[in-house]
Amino acid sequence: MAAGALLAQPATAQSQEAQGQKATPERPNIIFILADDMGYGDLACYGNDYIQTPNIDRLAQTGTRFTQAYAGSGISSPSRCSLMTGRNSGNTRIRDNFCYAGGIEGLKINTRGDTIIVRRANLLPQDTTIATVIGTAGYRTCLVNKWHLDGYDPGASPNHRGFDEFYGWTIATVHSNSPYYYPYYRFHGDSLITIRENEHDAHVRHNTEISTDDAIAFIHRNKEHPFFLFLGYDAPHEPYTIDDTSWYDAQGEWKCVTVKKGAPLELYRISEDPCEQHNLADEYPQLVEQFDEVMRKMHKPSANYPVPDDEVKKK
Repeated sequence: MAAGALLAQPATAQSQEAQGQKATPERPNIIFILADDMGYGDLACYGNDYIQTPNIDRLAQTGTRFTQAYAGSGISSPSRCSLMTGRNSGNTRIRDNFCYAGGIEGLKINTRGDTIIVRRANLLPQDTTIATVIGTAGYRTCLVNKWHLDGYDPGASPNHRGFDEFYGWTIATVHSNSPYYYPYYRFHGDSLITIRENEHDAHVRHNTEISTDDAIAFIHRNKEHPFFLFLGYDAPHEPYTIDDTSWYDAQGEWKCVTVKKGAPLELYRISEDPCEQHNLADEYPQLVEQFDEVMRKMHKPSANYPVPDDEVKKK
């Protein structure tokens, strides 16, 4: 799921001069938001009747809602590669999360907890990204959080593939996103910084919150000239790590079995499933709703916020 718009702008030799200009209706600031593994059917504005997404619904209400769209692939890296390069998956550098030939070997922990050796392809310096193109038009560019196009090449991070700024994690440096959703390490450009609040495996600052703060800080720093921000959230991708499930517990019609570490959340609609046979989501809805809540924070600077009937109370 993505919310945003892309601007086609011809390259110009006066990019430095253009970067000093303010955004205009003809040269708007661009924020592209990607929610990892979220399907259109997960949102209330597309007909979902048990996951509440009022803030994303506002974006749909004040913008354009697409009813026909396609992703470059059904999995992460090739889909992102298509999006980032504008090529279909038959012509992209990366065509799967892993490869049997080419690429670079590296270590991966599989679902059983075993460490295995796999190969991954990565974007090369000669690959043109949207950041490369839009940067020549005078835009300041930034990628926040998930890139997933570096394979096992430490030199293939976003700030080495066209983006001026990068705040997030890479595949090549495994501990830059560990533990998942509550990371202790995080890249700021080429520097690996620490999130002190998450020290000793503490669940204090969620990755979604960290990424939102990084994105808003970039917006404020660059509000005086055109910018392109690619905000790639991890949510609601697994692993399903949410500590607070109290919202479900209080609903009456719903029953939420409190999460135990390493086990999926169970969510049942008691009125339709009194025997609790159909688990509606493995903690996935709560991640969607958490993502929706940060959209309120991202949307607030907009001239469209608040919109009419903005009376939806926080849970």
